[in-house]
Amino acid sequence: MPQASFDALFSEVPVAQTRALQRFWHDHSYQERVIGKARWRYLRVGRSRRTVLLLPHALAPADMWFHLATSLAPHYRCLIPDGYALQQTYDADLICEALIRIIEAEGAYSVAVVAHSGGGSVAQFLLQRYPHRVQHLALCHSVALDRAAPMPIRTWRWALGWAPWRFLQQHLPGALDPAVTVDGRWSAFTRAYVRLITQDLLRETVQGFCSGEQMMRLRFENRPAIETGWPGRVLALASSDDPLSADSLGLFGERYPRCQRVSWGDGGHWGPLQYPEHLAQQIVGFLTEDTL
Repeated sequence: MPQASFDALFSEVPVAQTRALQRFWHDHSYQERVIGKARWRYLRVGRSRRTVLLLPHALAPADMWFHLATSLAPHYRCLIPDGYALQQTYDADLICEALIRIIEAEGAYSVAVVAHSGGGSVAQFLLQRYPHRVQHLALCHSVALDRAAPMPIRTWRWALGWAPWRFLQQHLPGALDPAVTVDGRWSAFTRAYVRLITQDLLRETVQGFCSGEQMMRLRFENRPAIETGWPGRVLALASSDDPLSADSLGLFGERYPRCQRVSWGDGGHWGPLQYPEHLAQQIVGFLTEDTL
Protein backbone atom coordinates (compact mmCIF):
# COMPACT_ATOMS: atom_id res chain seq x y z
CA MET A 1 0.00 0.00 0.00
CA PRO A 2 1.60 3.33 -1.07
CA GLN A 3 2.19 5.99 1.59
CA ALA A 4 -0.18 8.95 1.47
CA SER A 5 1.51 12.30 0.91
CA PHE A 6 1.42 15.05 3.50
CA ASP A 7 -0.70 17.22 1.19
CA ALA A 8 -3.20 14.41 0.69
CA LEU A 9 -3.48 13.66 4.40
CA PHE A 10 -3.93 17.32 5.34
CA SER A 11 -6.17 18.32 2.43
CA GLU A 12 -9.19 18.77 4.72
CA VAL A 13 -7.24 20.51 7.51
CA PRO A 14 -7.58 24.31 7.90
CA VAL A 15 -4.60 26.01 6.25
CA ALA A 16 -3.63 27.95 9.37
CA GLN A 17 -3.31 24.74 11.40
CA THR A 18 -1.25 23.01 8.72
CA ARG A 19 1.07 25.99 8.39
CA ALA A 20 1.54 26.17 12.17
CA LEU A 21 2.89 22.61 12.16
CA GLN A 22 5.08 23.28 9.13
CA ARG A 23 6.43 26.47 10.68
CA PHE A 24 7.36 24.51 13.80
CA TRP A 25 9.26 22.01 11.61
CA HIS A 26 11.07 24.85 9.89
CA ASP A 27 12.08 26.61 13.12
CA HIS A 28 13.34 23.60 15.11
CA SER A 29 15.79 20.82 14.37
CA TYR A 30 16.56 17.66 16.29
CA GLN A 31 19.37 17.21 18.76
CA GLU A 32 20.83 13.69 18.93
CA ARG A 33 22.63 11.83 21.71
CA VAL A 34 23.79 8.24 21.81
CA ILE A 35 22.71 6.85 25.18
CA GLY A 36 23.58 3.23 25.77
CA LYS A 37 22.83 1.43 22.53
CA ALA A 38 20.12 3.85 21.41
CA ARG A 39 20.35 7.12 19.50
CA TRP A 40 17.92 9.48 21.23
CA ARG A 41 16.38 12.39 19.33
CA TYR A 42 14.82 15.42 20.97
CA LEU A 43 13.88 19.03 20.28
CA ARG A 44 14.88 22.08 22.26
CA VAL A 45 12.33 24.92 22.18
CA GLY A 46 12.80 28.20 24.05
CA ARG A 47 15.78 29.64 25.92
CA SER A 48 14.70 30.11 29.54
CA ARG A 49 16.57 28.41 32.36
CA ARG A 50 13.23 27.12 33.65
CA THR A 51 12.92 23.76 31.93
CA VAL A 52 9.90 21.65 31.06
CA LEU A 53 10.21 18.07 29.78
CA LEU A 54 7.40 17.26 27.34
CA LEU A 55 6.85 13.52 26.81
CA PRO A 56 4.60 12.65 23.86
CA HIS A 57 2.59 9.50 23.22
CA ALA A 58 5.00 6.56 23.03
CA LEU A 59 4.34 6.20 19.27
CA ALA A 60 4.38 9.93 18.50
CA PRO A 61 7.29 12.20 17.53
CA ALA A 62 8.23 15.29 19.50
CA ASP A 63 6.21 17.61 17.25
CA MET A 64 3.01 16.25 18.80
CA TRP A 65 3.61 19.02 21.37
CA PHE A 66 4.19 21.80 18.81
CA HIS A 67 1.28 23.95 19.98
CA LEU A 68 2.06 23.64 23.69
CA ALA A 69 5.80 24.14 23.17
CA THR A 70 5.13 27.30 21.16
CA SER A 71 2.91 28.59 23.97
CA LEU A 72 5.53 27.83 26.64
CA ALA A 73 8.60 29.02 24.72
CA PRO A 74 8.49 32.71 25.79
CA HIS A 75 8.93 31.75 29.46
CA TYR A 76 10.24 28.17 29.52
CA ARG A 77 12.74 25.96 27.76
CA CYS A 78 11.06 22.80 26.48
CA LEU A 79 12.96 19.54 25.96
CA ILE A 80 10.88 17.19 23.82
CA PRO A 81 12.13 13.70 22.97
CA ASP A 82 10.34 11.51 20.47
CA GLY A 83 8.08 8.90 22.05
CA TYR A 84 10.04 6.10 23.70
CA ALA A 85 8.92 3.47 21.19
CA LEU A 86 10.41 5.56 18.37
CA GLN A 87 13.70 5.54 20.31
CA GLN A 88 13.60 1.71 20.21
CA THR A 89 13.83 1.67 24.02
CA TYR A 90 11.05 -0.05 25.94
CA ASP A 91 12.46 -0.67 29.43
CA ALA A 92 11.27 1.95 31.94
CA ASP A 93 14.59 2.14 33.79
CA LEU A 94 16.56 2.66 30.57
CA ILE A 95 14.10 5.30 29.38
CA CYS A 96 14.35 7.19 32.68
CA GLU A 97 18.15 7.03 32.60
CA ALA A 98 18.15 8.42 29.06
CA LEU A 99 15.86 11.28 30.06
CA ILE A 100 18.12 12.17 32.99
CA ARG A 101 21.11 12.18 30.65
CA ILE A 102 19.31 14.56 28.27
CA ILE A 103 18.26 16.87 31.11
CA GLU A 104 21.83 17.03 32.43
CA ALA A 105 23.29 17.53 28.95
CA GLU A 106 21.06 20.59 28.62
CA GLY A 107 22.42 22.06 31.86
CA ALA A 108 19.37 21.35 34.03
CA TYR A 109 18.98 19.25 37.15
CA SER A 110 15.23 19.09 37.80
CA VAL A 111 12.34 19.82 35.47
CA ALA A 112 8.58 20.10 35.34
CA VAL A 113 7.18 17.18 33.36
CA VAL A 114 4.17 17.18 31.03
CA ALA A 115 3.28 13.80 29.55
CA HIS A 116 0.63 12.27 27.31
CA SER A 117 -0.57 8.66 27.29
CA GLY A 118 2.42 6.26 27.21
CA GLY A 119 4.66 9.20 27.97
CA GLY A 120 2.72 9.40 31.23
CA SER A 121 3.66 5.80 32.02
CA VAL A 122 7.31 6.81 31.83
CA ALA A 123 6.64 9.98 33.83
CA GLN A 124 5.17 7.96 36.71
CA PHE A 125 8.33 5.82 36.78
CA LEU A 126 10.51 8.93 36.59
CA LEU A 127 8.79 10.39 39.63
CA GLN A 128 8.99 7.10 41.50
CA ARG A 129 12.68 6.52 40.75
CA TYR A 130 13.95 10.13 40.74
CA PRO A 131 11.54 12.36 42.71
CA HIS A 132 14.29 14.97 43.19
CA ARG A 133 14.43 15.41 39.40
CA VAL A 134 10.72 16.20 39.00
CA GLN A 135 9.47 19.60 40.13
CA HIS A 136 5.83 19.13 39.09
CA LEU A 137 3.96 16.62 36.95
CA ALA A 138 1.09 17.07 34.47
CA LEU A 139 -0.44 13.83 33.17
CA CYS A 140 -2.60 14.21 30.07
CA HIS A 141 -4.82 11.25 29.18
CA SER A 142 -2.45 8.90 30.99
CA VAL A 143 -3.29 5.65 32.74
CA ALA A 144 -2.61 5.27 36.47
CA LEU A 145 -0.20 2.37 36.45
CA ASP A 146 -0.99 -0.87 38.27
CA ARG A 147 -1.43 -4.48 37.24
CA ALA A 148 -5.09 -3.97 36.40
CA ALA A 149 -4.62 -0.78 34.36
CA PRO A 150 -6.16 -0.97 30.86
CA MET A 151 -3.76 -1.59 28.00
CA PRO A 152 -3.65 0.47 24.78
CA ILE A 153 -4.83 -1.37 21.66
CA ARG A 154 -5.20 -4.39 23.92
CA THR A 155 -7.26 -6.36 21.40
CA TRP A 156 -4.39 -6.09 18.92
CA ARG A 157 -1.71 -8.01 20.80
CA TRP A 158 -2.74 -11.37 19.41
CA ALA A 159 -3.12 -10.02 15.86
CA LEU A 160 0.32 -8.38 15.81
CA GLY A 161 1.94 -11.79 15.67
CA TRP A 162 0.26 -13.02 12.50
CA ALA A 163 -2.03 -10.55 10.72
CA PRO A 164 -0.70 -8.72 7.62
CA TRP A 165 0.98 -5.52 8.78
CA ARG A 166 -0.40 -3.38 5.96
CA PHE A 167 -3.92 -4.32 7.02
CA LEU A 168 -3.21 -3.55 10.69
CA GLN A 169 -1.43 -0.32 9.85
CA GLN A 170 -4.43 0.92 7.92
CA HIS A 171 -6.63 0.52 11.01
CA LEU A 172 -4.07 1.64 13.60
CA PRO A 173 -5.20 5.31 13.76
CA GLY A 174 -8.74 4.26 14.66
CA ALA A 175 -7.46 1.74 17.20
CA LEU A 176 -5.34 4.41 18.92
CA ASP A 177 -8.29 6.76 19.23
CA PRO A 178 -11.81 5.55 18.46
CA ALA A 179 -13.36 8.69 19.96
CA VAL A 180 -12.06 11.62 17.90
CA THR A 181 -14.70 14.36 18.01
CA VAL A 182 -16.32 14.64 14.61
CA ASP A 183 -16.99 18.38 14.54
CA GLY A 184 -14.23 19.86 16.73
CA ARG A 185 -12.12 22.73 15.39
CA TRP A 186 -8.96 20.58 15.44
CA SER A 187 -10.63 17.24 14.64
CA ALA A 188 -9.53 17.14 10.99
CA PHE A 189 -5.99 18.00 12.08
CA THR A 190 -6.04 15.24 14.72
CA ARG A 191 -7.18 12.59 12.25
CA ALA A 192 -4.61 13.68 9.66
CA TYR A 193 -1.77 13.87 12.19
CA VAL A 194 -2.43 10.46 13.74
CA ARG A 195 -2.55 8.89 10.27
CA LEU A 196 0.67 10.71 9.34
CA ILE A 197 2.64 9.42 12.32
CA THR A 198 1.34 5.84 12.05
CA GLN A 199 1.87 5.19 8.36
CA ASP A 200 5.63 4.76 8.76
CA LEU A 201 5.54 2.66 11.92
CA LEU A 202 7.02 -0.83 11.89
CA ARG A 203 5.32 -3.88 13.31
CA GLU A 204 8.26 -4.36 15.70
CA THR A 205 7.82 -0.83 17.06
CA VAL A 206 4.16 -1.36 17.89
CA GLN A 207 4.92 -4.77 19.41
CA GLY A 208 7.66 -3.20 21.54
CA PHE A 209 5.25 -0.48 22.64
CA CYS A 210 2.66 -3.04 23.76
CA SER A 211 5.28 -5.08 25.61
CA GLY A 212 6.77 -1.99 27.23
CA GLU A 213 3.40 -0.78 28.49
CA GLN A 214 2.59 -4.21 29.89
CA MET A 215 5.92 -4.43 31.73
CA MET A 216 5.47 -0.96 33.21
CA ARG A 217 2.10 -2.02 34.60
CA LEU A 218 3.59 -5.16 36.11
CA ARG A 219 6.68 -3.47 37.59
CA PHE A 220 5.20 -0.24 38.90
CA GLU A 221 5.03 -0.10 42.68
CA ASN A 222 2.94 2.65 44.21
CA ARG A 223 4.99 4.15 47.03
CA PRO A 224 2.85 6.68 48.91
CA ALA A 225 5.73 7.57 51.25
CA ILE A 226 7.73 8.95 48.33
CA GLU A 227 4.83 10.96 46.94
CA THR A 228 3.88 12.25 50.40
CA GLY A 229 7.39 13.61 50.99
CA TRP A 230 7.68 14.97 47.47
CA PRO A 231 6.98 18.74 47.44
CA GLY A 232 5.65 18.98 43.90
CA ARG A 233 2.14 19.22 42.53
CA VAL A 234 0.27 17.01 40.04
CA LEU A 235 -2.24 17.96 37.35
CA ALA A 236 -4.22 15.06 35.86
CA LEU A 237 -6.39 15.63 32.79
CA ALA A 238 -8.56 13.14 30.92
CA SER A 239 -11.56 13.13 28.60
CA SER A 240 -14.66 11.44 29.92
CA ASP A 241 -14.98 9.53 26.63
CA ASP A 242 -11.41 8.18 26.72
CA PRO A 243 -11.68 4.45 27.52
CA LEU A 244 -8.06 4.33 28.67
CA SER A 245 -7.60 7.25 31.03
CA ALA A 246 -11.02 8.43 32.24
CA ASP A 247 -11.08 6.11 35.25
CA SER A 248 -7.53 7.03 36.31
CA LEU A 249 -8.36 10.49 37.63
CA GLY A 250 -9.62 9.08 40.91
CA LEU A 251 -6.51 6.92 41.38
CA PHE A 252 -4.20 9.87 40.72
CA GLY A 253 -6.11 11.83 43.36
CA GLU A 254 -5.50 9.04 45.87
CA ARG A 255 -1.80 8.61 45.06
CA TYR A 256 -0.74 12.23 44.93
CA PRO A 257 -1.95 14.45 47.79
CA ARG A 258 -1.48 17.66 45.81
CA CYS A 259 -3.31 16.54 42.69
CA GLN A 260 -5.64 18.74 40.68
CA ARG A 261 -7.97 16.69 38.47
CA VAL A 262 -9.60 18.06 35.32
CA SER A 263 -12.15 16.09 33.29
CA TRP A 264 -12.88 17.13 29.70
CA GLY A 265 -16.25 16.40 28.19
CA ASP A 266 -14.91 14.83 25.02
CA GLY A 267 -11.80 14.62 22.87
CA GLY A 268 -10.98 10.94 23.16
CA HIS A 269 -7.43 9.85 23.86
CA TRP A 270 -5.85 12.65 21.81
CA GLY A 271 -7.28 15.57 23.74
CA PRO A 272 -3.98 17.52 23.50
CA LEU A 273 -4.40 17.55 19.71
CA GLN A 274 -8.16 18.03 19.73
CA TYR A 275 -8.10 21.00 22.11
CA PRO A 276 -4.56 22.44 22.05
CA GLU A 277 -5.56 25.95 23.16
CA HIS A 278 -7.45 24.60 26.16
CA LEU A 279 -4.56 22.32 27.10
CA ALA A 280 -2.04 25.15 26.81
CA GLN A 281 -4.21 27.31 29.07
CA GLN A 282 -4.37 24.51 31.67
CA ILE A 283 -0.61 23.79 31.56
CA VAL A 284 0.47 27.44 31.62
CA GLY A 285 -1.81 28.08 34.58
CA PHE A 286 -0.49 25.00 36.37
CA LEU A 287 3.16 25.97 35.83
CA THR A 288 2.53 29.62 36.72
CA GLU A 289 1.66 28.50 40.26
CA ASP A 290 5.22 27.17 40.57
CA THR A 291 7.13 28.85 43.42
CA LEU A 292 10.40 26.94 43.06
